[in-house]
Amino acid sequence: MKKLFILSMFSYLCVQAAISPVADVFSEKVPHDQRWKKYHDYILKQPQKAQDMALKALKSKDWFLREAGLKTLVTVNPERAKIEARLVLQKDPAMLVRASAVTALKILKDTKSESVLWESLKDPRNFRKDQSLWIRPQIMATLIEFKSNHKENFKSFYDDKDPQVARLARHATK
Repeated sequence: MKKLFILSMFSYLCVQAAISPVADVFSEKVPHDQRWKKYHDYILKQPQKAQDMALKALKSKDWFLREAGLKTLVTVNPERAKIEARLVLQKDPAMLVRASAVTALKILKDTKSESVLWESLKDPRNFRKDQSLWIRPQIMATLIEFKSNHKENFKSFYDDKDPQVARLARHATK
């Protein structure tokens, strides 16, 4: 009986040890800073599972995990990162995560994302009330870096309420 108990406890602890790192990353019972650290520890210790972890993180309700997942994908699977970054830019409620998506698209030189970037300049989520948020100049600068040939699109932002966006748009057509 004692051997059975010890064996079952050993099995339980092994299972817990195997589950714990991933479970802790997504557990609301664990503080945010520890979850972020556990996420990074996990992908560093198990790089072969980094993509799966990143994709799971992208589905998290926590913005910092979605951002970490996107950044991980840029490194481990750039082609998949382009796809996910476009989706994040279009749908994510957190501006910091959307800004990371713009950065990812820029780093990956994903010129196929131009239409998504143009749409994002007009996206109501990139405004607070009537004020342009800092992500919009970042988007415009990325479009300039991509050497977008859409001069008419740039011209439509000449009179933008955000002076940085307007200045960048005028600069793009010089």
